Amino acid sequence: LAIAAVAALSVESAEAQVQAFGCGLSVDPIDWQKVFQAYYGWAVNGSHTHVHPSIVKLLRHFEKDDRDERWEPCNVGLLATRLVAVEMNPPPEGFLVTVHDSTILAGYRVLQDSSWVDLAKTPFARPFFSVLARYSSRARETCVHFQGPPRSAELPHGLVTCEIHGAERLARIGGPEASRRGGDDGWCASTETDSETLTSLWHATAESLELDAPSAALRQGSGCSEADAVATLAAAWSGALDRVVALRHAQAVMLTMDFPRAVFTRWPVWTLWAKLSAPWTEVPLAPTTCLSYTPCERTVAFYRRTLAPPEKLPGECPSVSEGIVTSYSNGTLHGSGALPSFELGLMDTTKLKQRLSPDDLEEAHPLLDKLSWMNLRFGELPLALRLEGFQVRSQGHDRFEVHVEPQRHAGAAARASAARGSFRAPSIYLLVLESASRSAFEAFCPRTFAYIQGQAKKTSPNWKVFDFPLFHALHGGTAENMFPALSGVPFEELHGSERRSTWRCEAVQQDVSESRLLWNILKGEGYVTALAQRAATASSANQFDHVVPSLEMDVNCRSQNEWLEAFRPRRGCLGSKRPHAHYLDYFRRYFEVYDDSQAFAYLHLEAAHEHIEALQLLDGALESHLRSLESLPPDARPIVMLAGDHGPPNQCDWISPLAMLLVPTPVQQSSRTWNLYSEALVKNRFSIVSWFDVYATLRHLATGKHISRASSTFPGSSVPGHRARSLLSPLPRNRTCLEAGIPEWHCGCAQQWVSWCPITQSALLVLAQTTLAEVNVQLQKYLASIGEPESRCPRLTLSPGGMRGCEGQADTLQRLQLRLDEASAGEPEAVLRVQFETDQGMAYQFYVYVSFSTQTGGYRDVLATAKEVFNLWPVSRYGQHEACTPRGADP
Repeated sequence: LAIAAVAALSVESAEAQVQAFGCGLSVDPIDWQKVFQAYYGWAVNGSHTHVHPSIVKLLRHFEKDDRDERWEPCNVGLLATRLVAVEMNPPPEGFLVTVHDSTILAGYRVLQDSSWVDLAKTPFARPFFSVLARYSSRARETCVHFQGPPRSAELPHGLVTCEIHGAERLARIGGPEASRRGGDDGWCASTETDSETLTSLWHATAESLELDAPSAALRQGSGCSEADAVATLAAAWSGALDRVVALRHAQAVMLTMDFPRAVFTRWPVWTLWAKLSAPWTEVPLAPTTCLSYTPCERTVAFYRRTLAPPEKLPGECPSVSEGIVTSYSNGTLHGSGALPSFELGLMDTTKLKQRLSPDDLEEAHPLLDKLSWMNLRFGELPLALRLEGFQVRSQGHDRFEVHVEPQRHAGAAARASAARGSFRAPSIYLLVLESASRSAFEAFCPRTFAYIQGQAKKTSPNWKVFDFPLFHALHGGTAENMFPALSGVPFEELHGSERRSTWRCEAVQQDVSESRLLWNILKGEGYVTALAQRAATASSANQFDHVVPSLEMDVNCRSQNEWLEAFRPRRGCLGSKRPHAHYLDYFRRYFEVYDDSQAFAYLHLEAAHEHIEALQLLDGALESHLRSLESLPPDARPIVMLAGDHGPPNQCDWISPLAMLLVPTPVQQSSRTWNLYSEALVKNRFSIVSWFDVYATLRHLATGKHISRASSTFPGSSVPGHRARSLLSPLPRNRTCLEAGIPEWHCGCAQQWVSWCPITQSALLVLAQTTLAEVNVQLQKYLASIGEPESRCPRLTLSPGGMRGCEGQADTLQRLQLRLDEASAGEPEAVLRVQFETDQGMAYQFYVYVSFSTQTGGYRDVLATAKEVFNLWPVSRYGQHEACTPRGADP
């Protein structure tokens, strides 16, 4: 019976992993599955001690961030991290102090307020309870009072005998408010007796656990709290008692005690909780396995401290006219209010695209095309127009009203229907938020996050939420990330430079076949396609069935900087809406218009392009938008990939953008195939994934087929071993950054960098001085180009003793040492990360490619040659220098 009960739990475990206890919507870029494997190995057999430095870093990160377990998505992970970090090393006297740590006590109180029956169903339950069992075992080692079978209490309540500094002394366990119910808390240390029943139970339990099989001697009995819990759990383990009944009773009796008294016990209550929890699937770990990304100070709490209070946020958009309102729906222009006899001027902007060059903008400007203008009177409304975009104005308007709405293209729908065949794939919505890291999104979009979190916790949600906390951005900005997302091909920096210097946006894809482009593949599979143009070429935009008309006639795209514009008189509005509201309404209508077709849309909201705080402007509209998609017919609801293209540039969360896949419940429950997809998505949640994998996943969704090896690998790639993989199939265990397409030097894994460098300090000093000299030359050239004197910016000089450190990558350094042991090693290369300080009060970091050679082998007489210095960025705050920085210059 016990085996059957635990087996039944395993069926629920995959689904439970997206619930609160399963660490769903994890705040941090942490692979909780691997972290819990390390905790489990350490708790059961003392292995994986090499992870201790990483665990300590995580703990410091949590404490610095003032985490509150009441709101923590992975509160069991946070509590387990605290327990492991403080238990691995401290001496007995230190252990007695840490067991009363206020943060641990608070975490345990939150645990007491939750259902341990539900916790036992989750995939992390067994490791978590095993950590508590190990903690309790350490308590028995510390205090002789808890060693051996029961004995009658002899000391005052709360006092026990422990070994401190080599001598037995009395120690107080638990505080004056230890009992949750008041009065006697039933703690065995103060209330147990050496009765035959308790002694027999203790011996039978110890023997059963040693043999890892329940003994016939296990039976229920009565006694103090922990003994009562052990008797109940042991009976369930042996099959003599219903498992759920036993778990509920065991939690009820344990609720009487605080954390110190719950773990300072001779009774193996936590070991039995682990036995009755869902089975744990082993995850192989190596010393260099990526458990988490390097802790980043730009946490949710960090961003919350920068939130603008509600009264400081801009209000609603001001009216564009007095008493006159125009609206546009189903292709028809309506008017309301006291409609005067004014003439209404209408300017068709359907063909006006974003991101046009100055020459292209001049050619496309509506003022140059008389057919783009229409004059009518209010009395003629309502009027069917069937335009995708236009602006209207009258004598009563102080500025243009802007309207955009998709109009069904009969030809596009017919083409899609003919190409689709009998199989209808789900609609797909790629919704990208500029510069939105995971932590920034949660802080600045609390309404949207709460809505998604609520969906993840519901038993009957409208969306199944799959979160990817280890989603890793590629190095660079929007183009460097979204080009791989839409083509599956690495971005070529040389082509990017050509794009910026010539306005030839098509330069970025000159070496890529159009047959690889995601929208062309989807059109071939019977999709209608739509784009809100962002970092797209003019030629590629023409390949979409719909492109949202530009909301403005300005080559500089001022509407993307919604934050600054929002505090100006017009509050950043274009007509009666802000830019993001126009786009979100357009795409909601788009999926409604094509409710009988497969539809693909790519929307890139740029509000946070210059200011990450601008995500606050999106929050309400984004939440409403996701809710509105719920009301679409089941077949029309799209699968939403909600993600940031990257985090805030040049910040520590640059590599950690938001990434969530929202699957409509009707789709997720539609077939056995989707059951398999869901299992894979759950298994892949804590894998390192990148935009290459999103490309493969969206292709898989549309075609029902895995991406071919020829389409997923890249000959000559600078990232050997990389292959784009669909998230709808299980990814390899312990996937590395390289396998996800992330260069080693850009990898955010905490275990990636070690404080060791195979270069002398004097050589590093010369390297830093040479780098600064080149920076000063470039600075002088820049100041001359903008007509500023050289004295405007100080020459940067290395401060005495200014070398802050040099780091290498663990795997690379190991390979380097093995190769340099041989004289015929060639010239192996490594990337090093160097930090230094200047006399001007700044700290910088740069990367350097170094090749090594030796004539003698044995790692002797090694010559290091610096081949390239790249990615020089400030690593300290430079706000103090803003006053002397020319506009447009990066300090």
